[in-house]
Amino acid sequence: MELIKEYFSNLGITPVREINSRSLSSIYTAINSYAGTTNFKNEYIAALFSERLGGFYINNWELPQEEEELRNELRKTIIMYYKKSGPEGSIDFYFENFSKEIISDFRNTYLFSYLERTNAPVVLKWYFISEVERKELIRQTIYHYALDLSYKQKLFNKLSTEFAKVVKEEMEIHRI
Repeated sequence: MELIKEYFSNLGITPVREINSRSLSSIYTAINSYAGTTNFKNEYIAALFSERLGGFYINNWELPQEEEELRNELRKTIIMYYKKSGPEGSIDFYFENFSKEIISDFRNTYLFSYLERTNAPVVLKWYFISEVERKELIRQTIYHYALDLSYKQKLFNKLSTEFAKVVKEEMEIHRI
């Protein structure tokens, strides 16, 4: 359990649900039952952890230092899921407790400048769109920023490859 917790900590993610012996036992049982099939891939290990632990919060949002409040909000708002889809899996993001602070002050955050760089035509319409459209635009901007961040930090690659080795080592230590 300690190797897995340390790996998540070093990777900069925190499981939504606590890792304990009960949750690990359930995950290990699933891994062992799937491992016998010919289609089982190492990427599925990350997907099983993501599924059973409710996804992951990203700890390192790489925002400017003065954006501490936004960083803290994003840490508890955005959940990253690693999913078994396609030949190698995928990452997706879900929003939980989308705070009013993010919405009301979005125009003054780093994420708005990110939106300006990535989708300038939409920014020109900012004052002319409805509140509902702004909320959706904010959600899309955060989603795309999280996706860019996950690839920049290589979260997908590390969960696809290195993580399986850590889990197998942990299982070997405990002879599971």
